[in-house]
Amino acid sequence: MIELTIREGMYFSQKDEDSFYGWLKSIGCVADVRGDRDGLHISIRGVAITNVDLTELIGLFHRYGIDKKPLAQFANENNASWFRNEAKYWYRDVFGAKPVERVRKPK
Repeated sequence: MIELTIREGMYFSQKDEDSFYGWLKSIGCVADVRGDRDGLHISIRGVAITNVDLTELIGLFHRYGIDKKPLAQFANENNASWFRNEAKYWYRDVFGAKPVERVRKPK
């Protein structure tokens, strides 16, 4: 079991908050959700999560302005082709800036 601890985003109404928790709890890999003064603790089943579940977490975190960096730990060889794709909107938020390619100048 992996535990993600996040800071919740801002909710604009009670139904907005209800929607967040409903969406979060509907994601298949989410085993438990509990909050305390340190943040919201999300227990994730297993180490490797499905592509569908990862996509849902990315979308949820993006919609509610939650830091996506903790999602980087779910990168693996099975999802690298799409999850680590530098053209995707989440890439910088999850993995940081694209690596700079340096061209060596001839001497």
